Amino acid sequence: MAKRTFKAGVTSQTVDVFIMDSSSTIGAGLSGLAFNTAGLKAYYRKGATGSATAITLATQTVGGAWSSGGFVEIDATNMKGVYRLDVPDTVFASSPWATLYLYGATNMAPVALELEIVAIDPFDAVRLGLTALPNAAAEAAGGLYTRGSGAGQINQSANGQVDVDAKKINSVSAASVTTVNANLGTTQPVNFTGTGASALVKGDTVDIAGTAVTAAAGIPEVKVASIATDAITAAAIAADAIGSSELAASAVTEIQTGLATSASISTLQTSVDDIPTNAELATALGTADDAVLAQVALVKAKTDNLPADPADASDIAGAFVTVNTTLATIAGYVDTEIGTIITDIAAVKSDTAAILLDTGTDGVVVNAAGLATDAVNEIADGILNRDMSLGTDSGSTTFRTMRQALRFLRNKWDVVAGTLTVRKEDDATASWTSTVTGTAGADPITGSDPA
Repeated sequence: MAKRTFKAGVTSQTVDVFIMDSSSTIGAGLSGLAFNTAGLKAYYRKGATGSATAITLATQTVGGAWSSGGFVEIDATNMKGVYRLDVPDTVFASSPWATLYLYGATNMAPVALELEIVAIDPFDAVRLGLTALPNAAAEAAGGLYTRGSGAGQINQSANGQVDVDAKKINSVSAASVTTVNANLGTTQPVNFTGTGASALVKGDTVDIAGTAVTAAAGIPEVKVASIATDAITAAAIAADAIGSSELAASAVTEIQTGLATSASISTLQTSVDDIPTNAELATALGTADDAVLAQVALVKAKTDNLPADPADASDIAGAFVTVNTTLATIAGYVDTEIGTIITDIAAVKSDTAAILLDTGTDGVVVNAAGLATDAVNEIADGILNRDMSLGTDSGSTTFRTMRQALRFLRNKWDVVAGTLTVRKEDDATASWTSTVTGTAGADPITGSDPA
């Protein structure tokens, strides 16, 4: 069984398969197959527990873009029996392997192809798709070190040893750390005070930045060149740690400079002297009271001119008298006009009763007795002289109207094959028809076309 290797998760993959002609005795390839050849089928199976899943074959060209199930013969002359198959993406979705199987066409030997689906990328020349490794060539920037003395290599003077040429130690040039160089490979004592988690390392400081450290009563004496701004705070100094003997004369002077001086106190006293006394305040308030009282007197003078009862009831009563007078006048008009209206309505009712008495309860009805002789004659003359082309025709060929009866006497008519057709006033449009019966041997009248 042929085998191909693919990385898990790849898509749009194509394989070439060789299909043998089962009728050939020399193992020749079978040509002429297409995606829709009768009986041709394709299946795939994934893993040890997968089941056979059908692949829907589809049309394809040799150089066409991938299309799931695409199937086409490569070259019937130069590569007889070799076909391109576009494998569905689901086959490569996960590892470890899958099997393709094609069969069923006439003279076709079944074909099985194993696809090895791996987690690595066999086409990645740097790290085989393994993301835990650097994605760079060995000894290159970002790549792995190798053994040797060249660029990107680590030299090994002997097994278990690595040569180290340190450029700096704790950001200090290695060439300047002479004490470390001198003591490498020797045993140095380390003293502790306390035990367990509370153990502390004891050390002796000889100098700081090249300046010798002296001690008195076990307290190192250190000369500080400078202290950073705001480095000394109240929280950083123990209570009573700084006494008068620890303060220099210049510090005392600077502190005093920040305090109030006799000149500033004199200025403050001048400001206090400007504050008015109680007597001065009383005089000022008295003057203010006089001004307020004067304004109150002005307001009182205005209010004294107001009537004792601004909303006097007599004014309201007078207004109501005027209103009542007006209403009485209106009432007089209403009584007079309504009386006249009632009288007119009574007259209308009387006239209506007289009309109904003459004509009956149906109102005005014109009956035969009500028509004068000249009116009857005028109506008859109007009917006889009525132009039948005027007015609205019933439109029916079956209704027998006076209009239709008179058309036979005045309009054109004709008899054709035993059917009488009477025309309308235009002597063309049929108004009504009738079946006529002739007498043998008689001269039939077949039509009338009056002028």
